[in-house]
Amino acid sequence: MRCNNIEIKLKIPIPINEPDGNGNIYAEDAIAKACADVEDLPIIQYNSEGKEIPIGVVTNASYSQGYICAEGIICNGGTGEIAYLYDRIKTDKVITKIKFTHFGFCE
Repeated sequence: MRCNNIEIKLKIPIPINEPDGNGNIYAEDAIAKACADVEDLPIIQYNSEGKEIPIGVVTNASYSQGYICAEGIICNGGTGEIAYLYDRIKTDKVITKIKFTHFGFCE
């Protein structure tokens, strides 16, 4: 099922006053202030060569109890599914039963 403008909410855990995965230590106040300045930042995906590919936009972010909470839109994506039934005689070919196999994002 191909979809556009998928609304998302992210809850990103942030280590405060202890090293992150890169060995950096961030102050809680610095994270909160940075979140307050977020407006229309790209959501990126890296391809196999390490190139940044924009796939969406974060429209706002906030900090709360060890998490960056972000809201935004993924431009394209949707679901993968198995379509079990549709009336092949009708011209509209409406699928009447499906099973989702995965969710994904794409360029």
